[in-house]
Amino acid sequence: MSNKTKRIAKGLGASALAVATIASGLSFGAASASAATSTTALSGGGKTFQLIAKQGPNSYSALVAASGAITAGTVKHYGTLAAAQAAAVDITSVPLPDGGFALRTPEGGCVIATDPLSDQHWQLYPYRITANAPWTDCRTTQAAASESFQWWKQDSNGNLVSWVGNRALTSATRTENELVDNGGLVVQQFLLGSAPKGEFVGIPADLGSFYESLTATGTFDADATKKATVSGTAEPGAAITVKNGTTTVASTTADANGDYSVEITAPNKGGALALTVSQMVDGAAAGTANVSLDYGTAVAITGPEDQEDVPAGATAITGAGEAGSSVQVFDNQGRTPIISTTVRTNGTWSGAANLNAGEHVLEAKQLSKGANTTTSTITVNPGQSALTAATITTDEYTPGQRTTFSGTATAGATVDVLAADGTVIAGGVQVAANGSFSFQATPAAGSTEYSFRVRQTMGDATRTDGPFTVDATVDAFAPVTVTRPSTVTPGVENVFTGTATPGATYRVLNASGTQIVPGTFTIDAQGNWTFRRMVSTGATKLDFKLEQTLNGETRTSQLFSIRANAGYPVANTTRSVRPGVTNTFTGTGPAGASYRVLNVSGTQIVPGTFDIDAQGNWTFDRVVSLGAANFKFKLEVTTADGATFTTPLYTVNAASLTPVTVSTTEVFPGQQNTFTGKGEPGATYSVLNMSDTVLDPSIESTFRVDANGDWEFKRVVSTGAANFKFKIRQTLNGQTTTSDLFTIDAATFQAATVDNEYVNAGIWNTFTGTVTPGAAMRVLNTSNNELSGITDLQVAADGKYSFKRIVSATGTKLDFRIEQTHDGKTMIGDTVTLQARTADVTIDNTSVTPGRVNTFTGTATPGATFEVFTPGNVGDTPLASGTVSAQGRFAFDRTVGTGATSYAFKIVLTKDGKQSVSAPFTIAASTR
Repeated sequence: MSNKTKRIAKGLGASALAVATIASGLSFGAASASAATSTTALSGGGKTFQLIAKQGPNSYSALVAASGAITAGTVKHYGTLAAAQAAAVDITSVPLPDGGFALRTPEGGCVIATDPLSDQHWQLYPYRITANAPWTDCRTTQAAASESFQWWKQDSNGNLVSWVGNRALTSATRTENELVDNGGLVVQQFLLGSAPKGEFVGIPADLGSFYESLTATGTFDADATKKATVSGTAEPGAAITVKNGTTTVASTTADANGDYSVEITAPNKGGALALTVSQMVDGAAAGTANVSLDYGTAVAITGPEDQEDVPAGATAITGAGEAGSSVQVFDNQGRTPIISTTVRTNGTWSGAANLNAGEHVLEAKQLSKGANTTTSTITVNPGQSALTAATITTDEYTPGQRTTFSGTATAGATVDVLAADGTVIAGGVQVAANGSFSFQATPAAGSTEYSFRVRQTMGDATRTDGPFTVDATVDAFAPVTVTRPSTVTPGVENVFTGTATPGATYRVLNASGTQIVPGTFTIDAQGNWTFRRMVSTGATKLDFKLEQTLNGETRTSQLFSIRANAGYPVANTTRSVRPGVTNTFTGTGPAGASYRVLNVSGTQIVPGTFDIDAQGNWTFDRVVSLGAANFKFKLEVTTADGATFTTPLYTVNAASLTPVTVSTTEVFPGQQNTFTGKGEPGATYSVLNMSDTVLDPSIESTFRVDANGDWEFKRVVSTGAANFKFKIRQTLNGQTTTSDLFTIDAATFQAATVDNEYVNAGIWNTFTGTVTPGAAMRVLNTSNNELSGITDLQVAADGKYSFKRIVSATGTKLDFRIEQTHDGKTMIGDTVTLQARTADVTIDNTSVTPGRVNTFTGTATPGATFEVFTPGNVGDTPLASGTVSAQGRFAFDRTVGTGATSYAFKIVLTKDGKQSVSAPFTIAASTR
């Protein structure tokens, strides 16, 4: 491939445009060769600028648009740079095939051209390219006559010393040597007339820099499923865009070598797809190339014609398309093609398919080169139905009997049989290849005719025929029906019920006619029959039929097949019974079912019918006879879906008496102890010693275990005893059991007691009670820290204690615990809570007078002494004291300080050695 290094002509600046081009000795290399194909184009990219020279502070010369006879452009003078820029034409550098470059105007004029290194020269040609005067390299013998660029000769100091020429004619051609010999000619400025020297403005320094030409070629892969590709060469890293008109269809980036390739999404239509490929380099357009991708012929159905009527059966379908492409034909939007073929080399295809009667929409779909998919659609037999009218061939039925009805319809169609109200009697019936179909139904007993309609469906087609009416036959026998069960339960005895001919006798037979239920039974006057039969464990169904006999005539019903359910397990969870009392029986079964309780002979022994709850639980109560060794029963269960069966016989044995347990863990010698435990509910009992001697005379008890199984007795344990040993003998329903020997050890501590029932707030309280004799004692708070404020704590040898403590004046209760320490062991008792009691005291006064003695009166407990204290005073010196009269009245005097706004106090009553404290009273000062 060609060299893709960017070519740069350095030094083409504002003051040395021609010198850098001619005298620097730079070479520009060979231009890229263009591909001689219809899908390849050659382009290049250079720099665009304006040719403007600054003559002075307010003087600019510019190459502007042509006027008059000079078509390439002319030089004009302007006072500002902006005006010159607005008027100047854009000039673009373009590469020349031999390695030089030229500067062109938009109209095609050539401003300057360079030659390769072998013969470097430059020429100024303000010349317009036309159809009659073409050029390829800006090197021509034709030139304009006036107002061209002027040439100047510079001396060694750079001054312009003389004219060399004033027009760019053929004679103006100079070689590099000539330029050197003449002291170095430069295009220093371009003027109008003899304007002074100036300098170029804004000329790029790399006018000779060009981008690699863009090439583009379109190709198709041999695999038709693969997309077409456009590939070629471009400037390395250039952004490549492929468009169809103004629509971008693909884009990519040229690699480091300048190669690119991009897939083109198929247009899904036939013919050529015109594409334009362009490259962008450094944000600037850098050439385009045109490519044409010919996708060939689109598919078309040529036979049959659209809207044509064709007969049912094998139908030839023909068409045209792109040679070698695959074609599939689909019918009525089906997913499976009815024809799959390949387009011949002459561009035609054909195939045959069986079409039934009715409308068909045929679609041909072709996959051709470049993954191009085209379609063609026609409609044949428009508006025709594919379904034929249905008929019914059955002419009679027996009311109440399962009957097969037969008929004809469209082969392959699906039939739904509909009642008059549109409900489906039988659905999804398939019509056989010979056009026949059948369905089963049970017309109502007593009906005289049976009507229905037949709806056919095949594909998108549907039709409904009817109503069809079939007459009933007259029969002396009523049809046999089964009312329950709808399913049978394996492994248990099931109950079967139904209806048949009133007064007829019947037998129960299997499918082979063998009797499967012993005996002959009679259908009652209402036409009801019933029988019981065990269904084998693991059976999937039970088949039977009824043989009716009436007036010497026998009629056998159709075979009834009742499927087996998954089973309705019934379990008895009662493990034992208590003879002589009402027992509660429980178990599990099918949720929502009902049941009756039967004995071993099938007789109901608990009145009523019960329900199994939503959680599957059942229960009933029944007295078990006194002395019975067990209780036997079974359940007759009817499930929510109508299945009725009888469970196996359950046998629940009488329970042994509940073993005795003792809850008491310690005894306190020298005092009466309470013993508790568990036993048989309702049993009587005696307390025995270890020799089985009855201790009842010394026992305080009811000697009967209560309904909850609890027993209790009291007995004094001898002082100094290390333990207490006993047995309990229970008796119930003729059973007697004696427990093992229980040994209850003496407790290390005696439980602490408190005599006080309440506390008085705001005064000293004395607390008394008992602890373990010989034990040390502390009073604790609820955090098990020693309670503050305890005084005069004393514990006597017999365990009686006393201590004092003031309860807060605003306190409502006192909580404390008693800690005992004895023989190196410590025990903390439960929390004792004593509520504060308020004395029943009233005060008559509603106000006080400050600065004088006030008399206070009120009511309190008759005969009690009273003392008056301030609300917060818990000392021993009262403000006043006295005795409440027998009538419950009291009075006292007290001076209220001058300026006081109120007077507050409380009253402590003492009677029979017990004290109580009133609530605080606050009497407001009088404002008079």
